[in-house]
Amino acid sequence: MGPSLLPCACVRVYVTLNTLLSDAEILDAVAYARFLYTSGVDAVIVQDVGLAEILHTSLPDLPCMPRRR
Repeated sequence: MGPSLLPCACVRVYVTLNTLLSDAEILDAVAYARFLYTSGVDAVIVQDVGLAEILHTSLPDLPCMPRRR
């Protein structure tokens, strides 16, 4: 999946980051979310509320949907 592929698909792309993260994994998860954002995904779905808050601050234009239980 690259930046040139997503606009042609005429579909919305949501990627799940559906895991609880340790403190040591947060920076990698943010970097991955940034990669997804620059690749053109429409939103990420997250389970880790802490990650959702960090993504909201660091990537405010990336819709981040907390997973509902």
